[in-house]
Amino acid sequence: MLCELAGANPSIVNSSAKSGPPKNHLGERIIDTGAFIFHHPVRITLDRQPSQMADPTTLVSTLINELKGQLAQSARELIMRDSWDLGCPVMVIDTRKDPKRVIATTIRGVTGVITTSRVIDHPLMRAFMARHKEVGAEEAVNELLNGPDGEEFAEVWDSYVKERDERGLACWSHDDAAKFASKSREAFEDGCLACVAITQGDEGDDVGVLTFQVKSEWLSPQ
Repeated sequence: MLCELAGANPSIVNSSAKSGPPKNHLGERIIDTGAFIFHHPVRITLDRQPSQMADPTTLVSTLINELKGQLAQSARELIMRDSWDLGCPVMVIDTRKDPKRVIATTIRGVTGVITTSRVIDHPLMRAFMARHKEVGAEEAVNELLNGPDGEEFAEVWDSYVKERDERGLACWSHDDAAKFASKSREAFEDGCLACVAITQGDEGDDVGVLTFQVKSEWLSPQ
């Protein structure tokens, strides 16, 4: 889900309307939440949503106001750049612990900062995650192992477990990271700093990821 906060339109579009909100070129739904929450342009993409998650606009509003000083240096570096490349600065914010972990990195370095999976976007892993939320992990694994794609799922599951044991629980996939790189280029062209926030739902392994961009000049006025 993508929430775009425009400066001039205070209206709220109901995302449950039958026609549905419009989508951007990545197929993400766009909701205009108005300018009454933020006094600066912010675009939010909800990449991976846990079963329970705070309202993303409220979460991002809190983050950028609380951490503005820590985001400012990367914003200044971005302002000084003439063009986008994989060395452009981005920010990663891990909200799962207090104090929050704030990491300045680059597009090239973001997968070294955020645990990234080559497996979790496999269709059978997506099926597992959907069932996991409904019946729990053990039951979901058993269902898929005994299903028509059981042999393939067993191979995918083994890869997932090995990846998890070696690198820890993945927050997003390499496909998510590639999409973020694309968004960061658009953010640069809009004069914005691209950020990733890692959040957590009710369960310890229920991780959410949202990406957002904030005007660099608001973070670091010249």
